[in-house]
Amino acid sequence: MSAPGGGKTVQVLGWILLVVGVISVLVSLLILGFAALASFGALADAGPAENRRMAVQLLSWGLLPLIGGLVLSGFGIMAFVRNRKRAGSGQDGLATGSTPLRE
Repeated sequence: MSAPGGGKTVQVLGWILLVVGVISVLVSLLILGFAALASFGALADAGPAENRRMAVQLLSWGLLPLIGGLVLSGFGIMAFVRNRKRAGSGQDGLATGSTPLRE
């Protein structure tokens, strides 16, 4: 009892997860780049303690989108691969040797 467009919906949702994950990773890499610059003292003309505080704060801001983006990208890739495998088998995800239920 699956919807006729169920495979297409999974494919679209997989692409959405992948795109949102990649955007999140790119944003986090930008923030982590600023954290690296702050740790070298290139962002502010302040003392080492101020630069270290700024680097730690930027690092804490950048890690959450990085982890979330990697998770979302992984789910998007898994959905994409699973949908490809399902479409390539011609069985719509049925196990080998099993027959679909008839109504």
